[in-house]
Amino acid sequence: MAGKIKKSGENVVISKKELEKLIKKGEKTGSLSFAELNDAISDDLKSLDQIEDVVIQLKELGIKLVDKEKEKIKKKAAAKKKADTANKKTNSTAKTAKTGTKKTKIATKKSKVAAKKTKTATKKSKVAAKKAKTTAKNKKEAEKKKKEKEKEQVVKNLLAPKKDGSDIEFGAVTDPVKMYLKEMGMVTLLSREGEIEIAKKIEHGERNILRAMLDCPLTILTIFIYGDKMEEKSMRPKHVLRDVDEGDGIVDEASKQAKFLNSLKIIKELHEENQEKRDYLLQANIKTKKYEIFSKEIFDNTETIFAQLKQWRFEANVIFNIEKNIRNTIIWFAKIDELVAKCAKTFKVKSKTMLDKLSSEKEFVKWVRSKSDLTIVRSKLLFKDLCSISVQVSLRKNEVK
Repeated sequence: MAGKIKKSGENVVISKKELEKLIKKGEKTGSLSFAELNDAISDDLKSLDQIEDVVIQLKELGIKLVDKEKEKIKKKAAAKKKADTANKKTNSTAKTAKTGTKKTKIATKKSKVAAKKTKTATKKSKVAAKKAKTTAKNKKEAEKKKKEKEKEQVVKNLLAPKKDGSDIEFGAVTDPVKMYLKEMGMVTLLSREGEIEIAKKIEHGERNILRAMLDCPLTILTIFIYGDKMEEKSMRPKHVLRDVDEGDGIVDEASKQAKFLNSLKIIKELHEENQEKRDYLLQANIKTKKYEIFSKEIFDNTETIFAQLKQWRFEANVIFNIEKNIRNTIIWFAKIDELVAKCAKTFKVKSKTMLDKLSSEKEFVKWVRSKSDLTIVRSKLLFKDLCSISVQVSLRKNEVK
């Protein structure tokens, strides 16, 4: 149905435009049919109470709701009855007309006498009528103004958006702080058991994240940096570990730090062992049995490292910094690959082909000169830049292998 709307938080039965049309039509004719009202009602109607509100408001405006089809049937029946009675009356009046003429003559004489009396009475009544008219006009004008004001108020109430249950209960709130506090008050607080359950889920999730990040050596290197800072006393244990509380004394804090640093020593040995095996795996054939054995040993060592770290709960900023370090490294490699690919594209070759030419400066300059219009000086500078990039890439790869 065109023009009908239903806004969230508002019980709009009839759109503003449709309602105004109905009111104008109702004020002209004095009534509206149920069919007209039904056509204007929204398809999103939820309850009959909403229709009752509209019907009450229309009645207050003096607009009647009628069933036009029933009225038509009644009018037809009434017209037939009138026609029958009129035929009967004409027959009876024809008979009585003769006797009535005699009586009318007598009545006319009497009426002449009465007419004289009424003339004098009419003069007096005219004077009284003038006075009554002036008072009646004043009263009518006052009543009209009152009715117009009432109609305007009814229309405003009808077109105004209805309040939600929350607004009726608490009143309309415009202050965002009060709105926030009101909504907070409607939320039930967690019980002790609920808090414990959520805390366990968070701790389990953090451990899963840590285990996933341990597959990247950057995670362990970042933890080693925190361990070095703690050993150098440039960072307190409570800023790294959640297990160290504010209430712990100097002795308790020192003992927890010593235990954590001992765990890091065990982890360091396992990490170095893993790195040596990773170096072998980079060059070994995947299908060999040794490759399979070394892969399993790396996995077992990583599990042991995780078991050592599981004893400690890291602060949120530590996990965040590890994740940030890994993310930044990935972005760095992506940018370097893009830069090298753009450089190789100028020579219309792949990145690997260009990097293979870096074995000697002379060969590279000669190759560049054959592929482009670059000068010898520019070719040498490009050689140095690419060599520097390849060194940085190899160092970074060594960290994340």
